[in-house]
Amino acid sequence: MSSWGDGDNPWPVKDSDSADGEVEAGELGHICEVRDAFAEFDKSGDFVEWLDDMPYGEEEDPVRKAKRIRDTYAIVCGHYPTRESTWEVQTIWVNNPILQDVLRVILGDHPDWSFRKGTVSFQKPFVPLVHHWEQLCEVVDIDAGSEAQKFMKLFMDLIRGELRDTLIRVKQIMKTGCAAFSDLQFVYKPGQLFFDSRPPMAAGISRDYIHSEVIVSQVVWNGEEYRATVSRFEFPRFAGIRSISELSVRPAWAYSEDDIKNMEAALVERGRKYEALRGIHYRFYPGILKKEHTHCEVEASGWGDTCIPSIPSLPTQAIAGRVIVDAAGQHGHRGSSSDSLSSLRITSAMYRNGQYYKASTAGDHQESQEDSHWEDEEDDGTKRLRDEQAMLTVSTVHCFSIENKMWCTAKMDDLKDIEWNTQAFDNLVIDEAEKRLLVGFIGATNNGKLQHFDDFVHGKGKGLVMLLCGPPGTGKTFTAESVSENLKRPLYRVDTSDLGMDPKTLESNLKTALDRCARWDAILLLDEADVFLEKRTSSNLTQNEMTTSRLLSVVVVNLSDMTS
Repeated sequence: MSSWGDGDNPWPVKDSDSADGEVEAGELGHICEVRDAFAEFDKSGDFVEWLDDMPYGEEEDPVRKAKRIRDTYAIVCGHYPTRESTWEVQTIWVNNPILQDVLRVILGDHPDWSFRKGTVSFQKPFVPLVHHWEQLCEVVDIDAGSEAQKFMKLFMDLIRGELRDTLIRVKQIMKTGCAAFSDLQFVYKPGQLFFDSRPPMAAGISRDYIHSEVIVSQVVWNGEEYRATVSRFEFPRFAGIRSISELSVRPAWAYSEDDIKNMEAALVERGRKYEALRGIHYRFYPGILKKEHTHCEVEASGWGDTCIPSIPSLPTQAIAGRVIVDAAGQHGHRGSSSDSLSSLRITSAMYRNGQYYKASTAGDHQESQEDSHWEDEEDDGTKRLRDEQAMLTVSTVHCFSIENKMWCTAKMDDLKDIEWNTQAFDNLVIDEAEKRLLVGFIGATNNGKLQHFDDFVHGKGKGLVMLLCGPPGTGKTFTAESVSENLKRPLYRVDTSDLGMDPKTLESNLKTALDRCARWDAILLLDEADVFLEKRTSSNLTQNEMTTSRLLSVVVVNLSDMTS
């Protein structure tokens, strides 16, 4: 459908080109005036024709004039009709600049209020006003007789009536600890400390509320530093009235003091384990690996629009295998977007007057310096997390599955140390002379005696490359596996299915494998190497190109930190 109707000029020249028929057809565009044309559509929404006169609605000028008149008022209420043939306030616009400045100070960075093009607006059910009701009541009596106090009193007189029923329900919720699902948005505030009591237990600072999800900030290690990242705590919807203490996701004030102490201790202990997993670590994971998602989606919430990582319906694979924990390698592979750790208002979220508080104040949104302090540095120069920060660390780590060749997420509590089978080498059935030679190479590599050895060309002789050849079942693969177990180093196995048969793809995938092995100090097992190392002939140019790619990669890449 063309917006101009079949691509034609919206106003064709006719013999009678005006409503009164006095203007005759002439040169295109010779009349120095602006003419309006109004599109007509049929019931299906398809364009019909252009009309001289507006078929329905009001003239534009009166509409604009009415808006200009409304904008002269400090506050404008937008009323919507109800089923009972009455009108109720759905939108409140604040036009007065003085009142806007006061509200900006009080509401701070609350996600569910709008300040665009010089106008502040609030939508029913006015959640941010409920969250900051105490601060609003405090400010209304400041600077009596001033312009700010006059406009603030006008605003408070309006919203006091609009929020009366809601405030009564909120007061009852805080008194009884019971709430309807629709009322949780009024007591699940941004900036509060939240716990998810389901395993794996987690804690975070709330920043948004989306239906049955609390969006929180947690602490994550990105391979270089600790950052604040966004996570979601989900919980099921419910009907009727329920005790908040029965919900799996709830703020700290809804827990008993003993429960808080127990959860804090457990989370801090896990946070210290999370600290210990910085860098590169080789672990065994018996659980279910979830493939990494790579994009965000914007969702509308009760507190505003928030970009949160979307989790597509990717198949999860049950696997009991070895993984490499490497946050820096993972973020280099996928990219990381997170906030500074100082953005977490941990102290204000946790305590007020020595207790977990139920209401925030305007001052809470200005506290940040107290949360930017660190404990002493560790040996590697990394800042050590305080207990409050360690408590907020994520419950999962990013790792690479050696067997599946994919980046994934694993539950940190399920990671275990690897039980190396150092006796596997003793069970290797090969010629004893070759076995002693292999042991000698392994020992020299393991104790670092080969680190100063080099070829005539600098950098070419740093690695240890072995070609294992023989018929199937003679122990070629087991030799590589036993060497890996003996050295206690990862075995990175690749074959034609991993590298591909296209020369360009092969070279790219091979370089990736070599880079990973160098980074992780892994042993590279190039299985079915005869496919790539076949003798070059004049009759198979593609095979020649594949062989060249393989040989060049082995020669050029610095193998100083890798055994292959």
